[in-house]
Amino acid sequence: MAVHRSWKYSAWLIPLTIVGINLALGGFFSEDFGEIHRTLSITLFIATPITLFIYSYVSWPLGSPRLGALALAFGIASALIWFVRWPWQGVAIQETITMSMASVWLILVALKNV
Repeated sequence: MAVHRSWKYSAWLIPLTIVGINLALGGFFSEDFGEIHRTLSITLFIATPITLFIYSYVSWPLGSPRLGALALAFGIASALIWFVRWPWQGVAIQETITMSMASVWLILVALKNV
């Protein structure tokens, strides 16, 4: 297994690590923890589209332009979903949609690199 030491990998793996840490900590510090959970959630849902946008940018040098196009579409959608006025209270549906798109993208990236 080759170790890739290139900015093309570091550029999106660092924010992806931040997303993963925030996701884990957001689960550990449930909504009962108030401001801690809120801060972790906001960071998570800002870092997720940023990660997708960065991957989209480096996808051509990585040799995966189709996954980059998908990352761009998911990044735009996951950012815009937070600005739409929805008829329901709370953010669980927006969180689910955002993380579902990120999960599909990450699974496809993993399968490409198998």
